[in-house]
Amino acid sequence: MKPLIHSTANRIRVRSDFIRTNPKLVSAQIDEMKDLTGIVDISFKRYAGSVAIVFDNKLNSAEDIMQMVENSKWLSVTASDELVSSLTRNYAKKICKGVAMLALRKTLTPSLLKAISAV
Repeated sequence: MKPLIHSTANRIRVRSDFIRTNPKLVSAQIDEMKDLTGIVDISFKRYAGSVAIVFDNKLNSAEDIMQMVENSKWLSVTASDELVSSLTRNYAKKICKGVAMLALRKTLTPSLLKAISAV
């Protein structure tokens, strides 16, 4: 899963595989973050791989919080995740093209079909 970030005026939610697969490390990092000035609350949903950080936007900016998130490696993506995602997209495209070609074979003349399949 690609990391997902949702931000409002005083809250940032991060969802990623790193958070889901490294709960002890993330929990330790959250304990350190809770002591920082301007952090109001942090909720950690281990099985969803989600961390929501509520902060005082007068003391911290969203950019400051995002810098902490980036430094904690929560947004990192493993190569195998990207490989699976890439393969899934490629095969889905091939399947869709195959289904479209089957449908077109039933409705178009052979000359039109050759022109379309060349694309």
